[in-house]
Amino acid sequence: MADAGGTVPVIVVGLSDGGAGSLSPATLALIREATVLAGGRRQLGFFADHKARRIEIGAAAGESVAAIRDAMDKGERVVVLASGDPLLFGIGHTLVSALGTGQVRVLPGPSSVQLAFAAIGEPWHEAVVLSAHGRPIEELLPAALSGRTVAILTDSQSTPGVIAARLRDAGMEDCRAVVCERLGGTRQRVVESSLWQLPEERFDPLNVLLLLRDQTAARLTFGLPDDRFESVRGQITKAEVRAVTLSKLRLAPDGVLWDVGAGSGALAVEAARLMPRGHVFAIERDPEQLACIERNCKRHGAGNVTIVAGQAPEALAGLPAPSSVFLGGSGGRLAELLDAIDPPLVANLALLEHLGLLLDRHPTAEVVQLNVARAKAMDGGRRLSALNPVWIAVVPAAVDSAMNR
Repeated sequence: MADAGGTVPVIVVGLSDGGAGSLSPATLALIREATVLAGGRRQLGFFADHKARRIEIGAAAGESVAAIRDAMDKGERVVVLASGDPLLFGIGHTLVSALGTGQVRVLPGPSSVQLAFAAIGEPWHEAVVLSAHGRPIEELLPAALSGRTVAILTDSQSTPGVIAARLRDAGMEDCRAVVCERLGGTRQRVVESSLWQLPEERFDPLNVLLLLRDQTAARLTFGLPDDRFESVRGQITKAEVRAVTLSKLRLAPDGVLWDVGAGSGALAVEAARLMPRGHVFAIERDPEQLACIERNCKRHGAGNVTIVAGQAPEALAGLPAPSSVFLGGSGGRLAELLDAIDPPLVANLALLEHLGLLLDRHPTAEVVQLNVARAKAMDGGRRLSALNPVWIAVVPAAVDSAMNR
């Protein structure tokens, strides 16, 4: 069907492993009318006798999309063959973004995730769905660690075993793991296992990994003990201060946080766990601290942290606009940073002079002094040992200030 301007939209058809046999007569008729067939090698193979010109979509999807656009502009009938639901980590999203919503008609098949949960008889309306297909594993770790029911699309490099080993190293407990292979076809296989056993097993490349965790296992935590992090010369935002600071930052799950003067990276790592779909930029100038941040990120699976080496404010140039900013260290340039960074921001300050400087710039800032004492053993019992007091200053965005008046 043509749109109002006469252009025939690209039709994207989702196939299961059963190929053409899983399609309706109406969809098969649309494919027969195509003058151009595009898709992956496996999908095109289901229609080996079709006379249409072919565009094979490989790793360089940009070139294939350009060829599809050119064919569409010439008035050809283009059908793109995809797997399952093309809008679930598939070519459908790429085509809609490139050609426009009105130029793409998607006819989805059952997604591999849908078929996988159906195969084991488990509901998936609250599942976290992730893809390691052609993507770094590190990017999916925060969301996987925070989910109770998780589905992960894999590939030949990021196999179930590789993913399982990385999740285990990042601190995920052992849990039920199911690998569903060749879904929707005659060769479908469902393998029940556990997360920690998966690294020893081998699977067909066409699979979905399901993780089903105990209801109490997946927890959002912050203010982890200091000894869970490596530090340089003991320089770390202490657990209690970290917890209060994170509460003041009001992090968006899909937002962007600048951690300026990130030090050991403890706060950046914990923020990343609370922002599974967001991103943290840890800005630090000290080479020792930079290496420490990298090790802490790897240990905790904080794949959504980007380490930025350099001195702020210069190192902030070119970074995505933040939804939250934390000033953990200023390198003696607090005045310049306050001039360069727009609120909202949260700053942890140890010096009276720095607190005065911030209040000069932002007189309405909320200021909390945090005094923490920890119990330590001594002869006959325990005593309280005080940590250095810290001021936590919260400078709201202008809109927040107006709403609070």
